[in-house]
Amino acid sequence: QESALLINEKKKAYNSFTKHVHTDEESLQSPKRSDQKDKVRTLGTFGGVFTPVALCQFSTLLFLRIGFIIGGIGLYAGFSTLVLAYAILLTSVLSVSAISTNGAIEGGGLYFMISRILGPEFGGSVGLLFVFANIIGSGLYNIGCIDGVLESFGEDAGKLSIVKILPSSYWHKIGYRTLLNVFNLIICLTGSGIFTKTIVFLFVLVFGSTVSLIVSFITIHGNIEPYFSKECPEKQYLHMELFYITYFVRFHFPEENVANSNLTGTYTGLSLDTLQDNLYPNLTLDYTTGSNITFATIFSVIFSGLTGIMNGANMSGELINPGFSIPAGTLGALLFTFSTYTILFILTASTCSRFLLQNNYNFMIGIDVWPPLVTIGVITATMSSSLSKMIGASRVLAAIVKDNIFGNHIRCFINEMKGVIDVLKQRNVLRWLGLASYGSNPIGCILVAFLVIQCIIMVGELNTIAVITTIFFLMSHMSTSIACFCLEWAGAPNFRPTFQYFSWWTALLGIVGNGCMMMIVSPIYSIVCVMICLLLIIGLYICTPVLPNSWGSISQAILYYQPYSVYCSSRTTVRCDILFINSSLELCNEGVRKFLLMLDPRKDHVKFWRPQILLLVADPRYCCPLLDFVNDLKKSGLYILGHVVVEDYDETQTDPSSIIQPKWQSLVDHLKIKAFIEVTVETSVRKGVQHLARLAGLGALKPNIVILGFCDEASNQNFFLSWDEASEKQKLDGTQAEKHFIDVWPMNFFDFSENNIESKSSLFSLQMATVVNMVPAWHKKTQLRVFLCVWSTAPEDLEREKTMIYDTLKGLRINATIAVLSLENTNLPKRELIVNFHIRSSFRPPQQLPESYFKSVNLLIRENSYQSALSFMNLPSPPADPAYHTYYIQALTTITHGLPPTVLVHGLSAVTDSCL
Repeated sequence: QESALLINEKKKAYNSFTKHVHTDEESLQSPKRSDQKDKVRTLGTFGGVFTPVALCQFSTLLFLRIGFIIGGIGLYAGFSTLVLAYAILLTSVLSVSAISTNGAIEGGGLYFMISRILGPEFGGSVGLLFVFANIIGSGLYNIGCIDGVLESFGEDAGKLSIVKILPSSYWHKIGYRTLLNVFNLIICLTGSGIFTKTIVFLFVLVFGSTVSLIVSFITIHGNIEPYFSKECPEKQYLHMELFYITYFVRFHFPEENVANSNLTGTYTGLSLDTLQDNLYPNLTLDYTTGSNITFATIFSVIFSGLTGIMNGANMSGELINPGFSIPAGTLGALLFTFSTYTILFILTASTCSRFLLQNNYNFMIGIDVWPPLVTIGVITATMSSSLSKMIGASRVLAAIVKDNIFGNHIRCFINEMKGVIDVLKQRNVLRWLGLASYGSNPIGCILVAFLVIQCIIMVGELNTIAVITTIFFLMSHMSTSIACFCLEWAGAPNFRPTFQYFSWWTALLGIVGNGCMMMIVSPIYSIVCVMICLLLIIGLYICTPVLPNSWGSISQAILYYQPYSVYCSSRTTVRCDILFINSSLELCNEGVRKFLLMLDPRKDHVKFWRPQILLLVADPRYCCPLLDFVNDLKKSGLYILGHVVVEDYDETQTDPSSIIQPKWQSLVDHLKIKAFIEVTVETSVRKGVQHLARLAGLGALKPNIVILGFCDEASNQNFFLSWDEASEKQKLDGTQAEKHFIDVWPMNFFDFSENNIESKSSLFSLQMATVVNMVPAWHKKTQLRVFLCVWSTAPEDLEREKTMIYDTLKGLRINATIAVLSLENTNLPKRELIVNFHIRSSFRPPQQLPESYFKSVNLLIRENSYQSALSFMNLPSPPADPAYHTYYIQALTTITHGLPPTVLVHGLSAVTDSCL
């Protein structure tokens, strides 16, 4: 019976040990809800991000605008302009990649990122404008697609038509556009799976058209010479030689080019002379508009055609792994499209005369081996862009509605639209379309997007709105760069994206680049759009039902720097009897006061948490290395040195702290650490520490961590007499060659039933170890290592525990080596541990473990941490009964005896966050 009881208790302890506990409220999900979420996330990197972004960047620019660019400003300037446009886009993509890898991403894409960082006011306003821009963009691409179809197949098409079979009246155009809009609606309603298959199919067509065009440029050589017929001047033939086959193709200039409609250009094939003629600018009139071509015009055309970089991020709620797919897919699409444009720029400049490029922007139709392929490429590229922007707009709008940013008015309208679909479902009207099973789709938002797009395609001429749409896209890109810049500038420890190829200056370049592009496109409309955005921000700040501090406030994280940095720069000792105050110091103090008043501790959020440390020091002679180490641990946070003078204040005639304070200040200056001094006078150390813990700091600059040296019987070393700062820092900072690891032991060695990688103490240990590893001197020579002890020796159990801790570290963006140790092969007294669990169930103090157990724990740690520069271990809660205090200290002394520098950590509140 006793053996059965022990086995049962051991199983209970092990089950408790392996239980996965979530501290973040947003991550608490039942298995059923988690399965539903997995079913919603079905998109991969290629179909969900790469393909939509690449297709939108191709659109009409790939087939219809290369001649306009090369013919106007030449290859050198054209390629330089392309590089500049992609450089601006790259800075925005780097910011998006950094933000998307800094936590769990839900639906909403750009809106979700901005609102969770800059707040609901900024995120709601930019998100709404972004939805509007996507809806307008979908309508414009719809119009462009139908116009491309009619240019090739319309009854009123010109000389470049393929077959004239489609009526081209106004109402026929509206009908064609409506059919395309309905097609997009059906694809969006059927869900992301059908969308992915459709978009990949369209990508294959566009890619095939591009490959055919490149092959045609390379293989078709010889001259395309104009052939004029005196009897019929409108019939002009161009002679082409393909390998050894000679044939004629019809090659006209467009009818809208009135001045040169009866002339033809020359296609020379790959020719060095042609390339040299196309290297430099030769600005002329644009025959489609009759206006002069300028560098600004061409730059605007290039950049406005490349604004689809957010199409993949818009699908964040349905990506299987958005933290990987968004950076990889978007950057891959940028590289792919840039390479394609570079190849076509060079081939165009090497084969086509300047006269041909300037007077026929559709010249690729006559060059392709099979001309309809170019038409197919134009139609499919614009169709896919229209579809991507429609579904992206609906997803972002759904996220705004879900967060209730604009109150209940927009929510009620969306719910009414969804109610129409619900009624149709109940009556089995939509069953034949297969829509009834896609309940996760934002149906109301899709219908809203469909109706607005339908209104747009009824209007048709939208040149002015197209300019505003481009500015809205640029403003959205600039907002992501602002968000990334603020996060990097604030320097919060929880901002540690797995995507590392960014910095504050890349974000700043994104802000400047997108802002300049807004002014280049249209200064007047840019000012108008900024004013609209500001009005929305003010309106949301006044009226939004969402509390700003519910998602955290980046403004508080940025303001934190101001009083601390200003006060540190002006820090000096000022006695109360000094009457004259330096003017610069007075200004600094005034700035500190204003910033402190702006900091609001009620707006604190865990994702902007930073260490604010109170280090209790009895005698600085014996703790100089500790003072220097904590200076590294603070991560640009608050650092206070606290000291208690044990005296009866009523019996002293002078203030003892006034004598000690200047000496402490001199020590801080000598050690070159950024710390404040707090000295108090009390009758006991305990009361003095309580005063310091509650009263140290000012305003929102209050300590949230208390550190004190370990109390043991080891002899003290006077570092004032024999301290080599460089050598001691080398020992503690882990810069010796044999010390490579910062170890974390996320377990309570007093009670294994409390072991959990996601307990507050364990997460606190991981956070502080990560903060230390962020310091450059530590980061160069050390790496993080996490130990997890399990009782089982079965490989599947070890792998399960390793997977559990790996998922936790991945969610927290902590890069660490995982070491799983089996306790079955150690000298730990397992029976006594099981008895201890049995004793706990009887509510008896669990501290009565033999010293041999703690020695075995010490041996286990020493055997695995001999190469460690620093170790973090959980600090068990001290016993409530004072009779066990001595035993508690002795147990900790035994466990830590002979170990590398060790930090015992006890957490009381959450300091990490896995959400954005």
